[in-house]
Amino acid sequence: KPSCCRMTITTEELLDLYEQHKSSGEGSDAIAALLTLKDAIKSYDGKTVSEFTQWIQDLSDTLSDSSESTVASVSSACKSFCRTITNSHILVGDWKKAVEKEAEKFTAKALSARRILTGIAVKFIKDDVSVLTMGMSKVVLEVLKQARDKSSRLNVFVAESQPSKLGHKMAKKLVDENIHTTLVSDAAVGHIIDDVDVVVCGAEAVVENGGIINTVGTHQIAMIAHFHQKPVYVVAESFKFSRLFILNQREVPSPKNQGPLETEFDDVQTINPAFDYTPPSFITLLFTDKGKMTPSAVSDVLINL
Repeated sequence: KPSCCRMTITTEELLDLYEQHKSSGEGSDAIAALLTLKDAIKSYDGKTVSEFTQWIQDLSDTLSDSSESTVASVSSACKSFCRTITNSHILVGDWKKAVEKEAEKFTAKALSARRILTGIAVKFIKDDVSVLTMGMSKVVLEVLKQARDKSSRLNVFVAESQPSKLGHKMAKKLVDENIHTTLVSDAAVGHIIDDVDVVVCGAEAVVENGGIINTVGTHQIAMIAHFHQKPVYVVAESFKFSRLFILNQREVPSPKNQGPLETEFDDVQTINPAFDYTPPSFITLLFTDKGKMTPSAVSDVLINL
């Protein structure tokens, strides 16, 4: 860390605080990271704006680098937080109090984002419908719970999301909520697509062109749905909006601890990405706490964030 930046909270203390927020059940890993940054600000005792700007960015990078499974969402959330609280109109006068106030405001909005976007998205899940999803998204789970409450019949297909098997976790949570659920192998998505009315997925990050980074397999599911003229809805909080501009799958960030694909053969190379990129052309609508929008509207929203 630069010597000018006074780390009044150690890296160990920062990560311990992050783990506490993660285990509290307040929300996703991204929410936990935002709450950690908000709490850490109270310990800062530097004197200048430039010191603080560098210091909070260092904390943000530490949290992003430490995140094992959701590097994209944590990084996007931290960057959004830093952009907001280091805005030039805040860092004037009694800027320390202003920063603390802005941090409280930002995290409060983040905590309410899921409730807001769920209320918007659920209106597009019609009665007597079959939904296909993948991975384990708490936002998608909340949307489907509300859809169950207003529907006479809701059927959900869940792609198992190999090799992480996050779809298994999602299927278990849906069954626990008394939602009719069918777990489907990833290779069988094309087989069951005619029985699907709509695809609903979350996002680790929403990138500048309106595409998304999400659990690997999202791209091929969206592509199959697009080919079969099935709508693809993405539900994601606005703090996941990122100024990344992804051109191909090789540019998608991956967790540092992502291991190779397990195989019985020692002399076979493997590819085992955690996330993939779904282009905006495969996405019908995005539902966020900023409202519903087409992928083409994302860049305009980013300008105002």
